[in-house]
Amino acid sequence: MLKFHYTRRMADILKEEAEKERRVQKEKEAVRRAEEEAYRQKYAIVEKIREEMRQKEAASPLSLVDKYAMEAQAEFQMVSMKDLAASGNFSCPKKYLNQRDQPLEVPMECIRKLCDLIDTDFDDRIDLNELIAFVKQRQLPIEESVVVEMFNDAIKGRGFVNES
Repeated sequence: MLKFHYTRRMADILKEEAEKERRVQKEKEAVRRAEEEAYRQKYAIVEKIREEMRQKEAASPLSLVDKYAMEAQAEFQMVSMKDLAASGNFSCPKKYLNQRDQPLEVPMECIRKLCDLIDTDFDDRIDLNELIAFVKQRQLPIEESVVVEMFNDAIKGRGFVNES
């Protein structure tokens, strides 16, 4: 009889421990769910803003380079070709002055001159440091982080670019 009582008592203790363990697990799960819900509610506004930003970026066909290029040239948008010719600051071939109100393309000669100005070590490559130095030297109103973003956007997908 004593053995049966001891076995029965052990079974009861094991059942109690198992039930206690289940309650602890349920409590832990409830706490985890509550923390997860609190986190979701706390950062719901952040997620909403991120989603709005994703939608705006998806709707905008402009890359970072295009966006910052448009911002940089905004103050020059109102200059007509006639005004440019009269200012004496146009150092590229005169044939481009006969274009419509604004140039239809940036002349290759102008691009070459710009690249020659930026390339200070004469290795026929423009690296990030040369670009940043050019922006600072000319005191252009472009932040360094923007220059870095534009450079990274421009080299994206190009296999043979030295990012030194």
